[in-house]
Amino acid sequence: MKGKTGGLVAVVVLGALLLTALAVGFILSVEFNHALGRTEFVRETPVTWLIWGLRSWLGTVITLLVYGLGASALLVVRQLAVKMSPASRELEARVMTRARTTAHRFGVNDPTVGACVAVLAAGLSLVAAFWYFEPLLATLLSNFATAPREALELLSPDKLPYHELYRKTFTGIMIFAGLVFYASWRLARRRRDTLHTAVAFGAGGVFLLSLIYLSFPFRVMYDNEFDVVSWQGKPCYAVGERQDDLLLFCPGLQPSRNRVIKKGTAGLEYGGRVESIFTSFQPAAPPPGTPGQ
Repeated sequence: MKGKTGGLVAVVVLGALLLTALAVGFILSVEFNHALGRTEFVRETPVTWLIWGLRSWLGTVITLLVYGLGASALLVVRQLAVKMSPASRELEARVMTRARTTAHRFGVNDPTVGACVAVLAAGLSLVAAFWYFEPLLATLLSNFATAPREALELLSPDKLPYHELYRKTFTGIMIFAGLVFYASWRLARRRRDTLHTAVAFGAGGVFLLSLIYLSFPFRVMYDNEFDVVSWQGKPCYAVGERQDDLLLFCPGLQPSRNRVIKKGTAGLEYGGRVESIFTSFQPAAPPPGTPGQ
C-alpha cells in the first residue's frame, strides 16, 4: 500500500511539474511573439510550450544544484570542525546562544511571528526587485517594433551582466519564498487556523510571482538570434514566416521596424548567419551582420 501511495504521489508531482512548465512556456512564448509582432507568423503547439518552459528552468536548476552542493559542503565542514575541535564546539554554542537571545528579544522565536516576518521579507524583496528592474520590465512588455531605441538597448548583448543579475535576483527570491512556503505550510497544517493558512498562501503567491517573472523574459533575453538578411540595402532579421509572407525586423527603420514582404522579393538577400536582433541597439554598435561581432 505504501508503495502504491508513493507511486501515486510521484505521478501527481510529476504531472504538476509538467503542467507548470507548460503554463510557463505558454506565458513566455506569448510574451515573446507579441513583443516581436510575430504571433501570426509562427505555429507553436503545447509541446513547443512545454519544451520552452523546461528550457527556461535549466539555469535555475543548475543554480539550485550549485547552492545545494555549497550548502552540503558547508554542513560537512561544520560537522568535522565540531567533532574535531573543542574550540569550534564552544564557538558554535556561543553563536547559537546569542542567536536565541536576539530572536527572543525581537519576538521572532515564536514560529508564527517568524513565519510572518519571513513572508513580509519575501514580499518586500519582490517589490524591491520590481522597482529596480522596472525599466527592463517595461521594455519586455513593450512592442519592439515601436519601442524607443534607448529602451531596446537594455536587451542588447552587452547588457548580459544586467540580464544575469535579473535572473539571479528572481532566482534568490523564488528559493527564499519556496523555503518560507514549505515551513509556513507545515506550520499551517499543525495549527489549522486562518492566520497560518493565509501566511502560507502569501508565501506561495510570492513564490509563483517570482517564478513567472524569472521565466517569462527567457526567450527575449536568451533566444533572440535570427537570420540576418538585407532588404533593399537595409540590415534586417527574418523573425517569422506565414505561407508566402516573411516578417522582417529592421532595427534601422523608423518605427514601425517590422515589415511584411513576399518570399523571394527582389532585393532580399540572406547573410548566411544568425545573431541577436538587439545587437545594433548597443552603443556604437556596427550594422547587423558585420563580421567580427
